[in-house]
Amino acid sequence: MNLLLTGATGFVGRNILIEALAKGAYEKIYVPVRSRKKFEIQLAGEGYGTMPPELEVFEGDTDNWNLPEGARRAEHVIHGAGVIFATTWDEYQVTNVGGTRSLMRALEKPDRVVVLSSVSAAGPCDPSSETRQEGGVDRPVTWYGKSKLQMEEVLKTEFWDLPYLCLRPPMIFGPRDHATLPLFKMIRRPLHFKPSFVNKQYNVIAVQDLVGAIFAALAKPGPLPVNPHRYYYITHPALVTDRDILKTAAKVVGTWGVILPVPQALLKLASRLVSSIPTWRTTIPSLSVDRAREIWPRYWLFSSRKFSADFNWTAKIDFETAVRSTYDWYVKFGQVRHVNKRVRQVEAAVSQTATH
Repeated sequence: MNLLLTGATGFVGRNILIEALAKGAYEKIYVPVRSRKKFEIQLAGEGYGTMPPELEVFEGDTDNWNLPEGARRAEHVIHGAGVIFATTWDEYQVTNVGGTRSLMRALEKPDRVVVLSSVSAAGPCDPSSETRQEGGVDRPVTWYGKSKLQMEEVLKTEFWDLPYLCLRPPMIFGPRDHATLPLFKMIRRPLHFKPSFVNKQYNVIAVQDLVGAIFAALAKPGPLPVNPHRYYYITHPALVTDRDILKTAAKVVGTWGVILPVPQALLKLASRLVSSIPTWRTTIPSLSVDRAREIWPRYWLFSSRKFSADFNWTAKIDFETAVRSTYDWYVKFGQVRHVNKRVRQVEAAVSQTATH
């Protein structure tokens, strides 16, 4: 059995690739990449001195996938390639919608296709409603969310006969992530900023659990379960607030600080400033005028009950463990350093003493 994996140099894609190699279940893993050199550097960083024999790497992207015959005929397909941060609607549409369309057209009768979408395609929850499940009205608030929803609609209308499903994860934490690096840099300072004076509520997921869900969807024998929506929410059931995120990050880092709520009116002004300065837009893309629209809503709560029932899957990694694995990866690769090494040494000594 063969696997075609797109987006292998990205956060989730790299985790999928490492798991696929560890499983050893595929004769060939086809990986289109924009830069073979970048991919080889990443692979070396994972401890692979030479290219694993089951990997077939070739240059291709959403403009031209350039799929060899074996990739077109792969039994399993995971489509994780896409743009998360862009400056125009056209960039999102060309990559997330057009790239998906061209990939699906190139496939030749796959057994199972898993496409990574996002809760951004759904939009925030209505404050008067309970945790959201599949089948609700989608109201994305950003170009990114709208492009993911359009991608799903293209799949439903043009490729309805393919055995595919879309997964909609929320915020993802774990090793090989880059998006949360600003969080760990901020947490080193005495003031920890959060938007608004009210607590915002979210579901999150560890990347390891998301990868497990993807392979659970691929491994289920027989036809796909009946699901007219063709997408599933994939989350950990625990609710997390924005305060929890800051407190947990501080605990993991071993530092402390005062949480300072910032009026959203000031943040909206800051988002306009970020969008007007190219270097800032590149450094903190989540605070652009468009992407910041996902910061303002209070509730982003979803349920994985349907996916759990259909694919016998449960999220196992709690939030603190997910944040710790993210931070440890940053430390390992020198992107951050322990800011309170002495505190960690004292804690370790106390713990060791308590065991004797």
